[in-house]
Amino acid sequence: MRSTHHIYKYLIIIIFGVSSVLFAQDIERPLSPFLDLVTVNPATGHVTLNWSPGGSPDVAGYIIYTYLNGEGSGFDTIYNPIATMYTHTKSNADIISVSYVVAAIDSSGNRSPLSNHLGTIYLTTTIDTCRHEINLVWNKYNEEYHTVNEYIIKFSKDNGPTLIAGNSPNDDTTFTIGSFETGSEYCFVIEANIEPASISSSIMSCKETDIFRPPDWINADYTRIDENGEIEISFTYDPMSEIDQFILERSENPATDFTLIESVTNNSGSIILYDRTEREKIFYYRLAALNECSEPLVYSNIASLIITKADITDKLVSLSWNHYYKWQGDIEHYMVYRNHQGIYLEVAVVSPGDSTFSDDLYPLYPEITGDLICYYVIAGETGNPHVTDAESRSRAVCVEAPVRIFVPNAFTPDDDTVNDTFLPVMSFTPSKYNLIIKSRNGITLFESDDYLKSWSAEYRGEKLPQDVYLWFLEVKTPSGRTLTRNGTVTIIF
Repeated sequence: MRSTHHIYKYLIIIIFGVSSVLFAQDIERPLSPFLDLVTVNPATGHVTLNWSPGGSPDVAGYIIYTYLNGEGSGFDTIYNPIATMYTHTKSNADIISVSYVVAAIDSSGNRSPLSNHLGTIYLTTTIDTCRHEINLVWNKYNEEYHTVNEYIIKFSKDNGPTLIAGNSPNDDTTFTIGSFETGSEYCFVIEANIEPASISSSIMSCKETDIFRPPDWINADYTRIDENGEIEISFTYDPMSEIDQFILERSENPATDFTLIESVTNNSGSIILYDRTEREKIFYYRLAALNECSEPLVYSNIASLIITKADITDKLVSLSWNHYYKWQGDIEHYMVYRNHQGIYLEVAVVSPGDSTFSDDLYPLYPEITGDLICYYVIAGETGNPHVTDAESRSRAVCVEAPVRIFVPNAFTPDDDTVNDTFLPVMSFTPSKYNLIIKSRNGITLFESDDYLKSWSAEYRGEKLPQDVYLWFLEVKTPSGRTLTRNGTVTIIF
């Protein structure tokens, strides 16, 4: 019995001792750590957290949580009291912004309150093919306990070096890249510049600019006007272009007010279009390539008409024209062409700074047979970086040819076949003709409306005597001018 008594005695003592230890266990929660930084490794997508200890002496480790809607979800514990960093390798930072909090635990298993929360920067990238832009949007870094000075936008193209595209103030989380090369891969990263000296990076967002390649250039080659006022406008464009929708625009002012006059589908690299114009009116033309939203993306240089004017005084023709506007090269010269006997031949080359020319027809006078003399001007280009130098041509402008009417003042109707008849000689074929010959006392001796019929000095079948006679001539030129001449002719035997 004594032995059993002692056993119960010792058992009571052990139970009492254990109870005393349990009731004396540490139940004080450690202080919360402070989450300093959350950043993403752009290349791997791994998220790194950095924190500062809360200051409690008894810290055994830290619990890492994801944080959503005010609640933490722990997913890992670090049993290291001096740890201040953790890398999350299986985050979803590549598809969403992920927020985190941290809690400290002590040796007794007490857990601190959750730290402040910080989230990753998630970047989305979209391509606006209509505006030929890349638009970046990201979420704002939590500034409740941290001040963001600015966001820095970095990019690389086709695995090239990393460059800075620009920056954005801390209250703006958007950025636009104004242009890009098609057929390339652009990768972007956003960096939050945090006071005093920290950087939080976003995940890397990459986009293939695999859209229809617009033409790098469109060249307005030339304009040409025919006699009927039809205008031919030629364009050549970058053969590597994948865009085939174009519009032709026209204006009376090269600086403004262009209006659509034709839409065209073309993928050949060259386009010839047609328009009509009123005489003496200068039009300006340009071609635009359209993007997928039917908006102009690339414009050509502007092409103008050349309008030539002409005046004639006696035998001197004065030509003037407007300067051609506006090649991507330079105007090398102006060439003046004249229509002589049905063929246009070059008569002058004029310097690019000049726009006038005077043509003396006196040397040509004996050869003029038509009623009109016509001219056109060609502007020649040089130094175009895209196409072979072109030529733009004006519409032909005409002046009435100098009229030449020769009337002999004497003839010898002695039937020796030399100078036997009287007939006016003209440099044109009249559309109307009337010749009257009278005696000095007013008797009509001869009259004809046939410009080929001559007078043989006869009146009623008899030869008239040697004397002075009066003649009157009225003709109409092919252009409609009515001309009158009069004088005397002497019959000599």
